[in-house]
Amino acid sequence: MALSGASRRKQIPSIQLTSAGLVRKQKMGRTIFYINDSLYSLLSCVTL
Repeated sequence: MALSGASRRKQIPSIQLTSAGLVRKQKMGRTIFYINDSLYSLLSCVTL
């Protein structure tokens, strides 16, 4: 499992966060995103 443009050293924390359930892995085309749903919902509720 390789992330585009990321070294193996950077992949390990992402994999650990995913397995711990802190982030969700989302693949769009050839790009992989790691989404923190709790943070996303917190920030999406902010109004200016």
